[in-house]
Amino acid sequence: MTREVNEPPPEYQTQMIVTPHALLIALKVNNNLKLEKEVKRNGFIYDWALVNKENGEVVIPVAYDVAEDCIAKRYVKFP
Repeated sequence: MTREVNEPPPEYQTQMIVTPHALLIALKVNNNLKLEKEVKRNGFIYDWALVNKENGEVVIPVAYDVAEDCIAKRYVKFP
């Protein structure tokens, strides 16, 4: 079964975490980031994104499969 995704246009796809390794490194290097679900940015809703803990601003979107896989394998804690 495939999952239909409404992806933003290319001008908003300049950065996105697309591997589990990149997600783990981003979280380890910067303690001010947290993984959030269903985040709004520029009129789009990302399934997953890394956001700033202090102000809730989106830092970088995360690919759906990457976030789900890391949470399922307990690499990343999610409430």
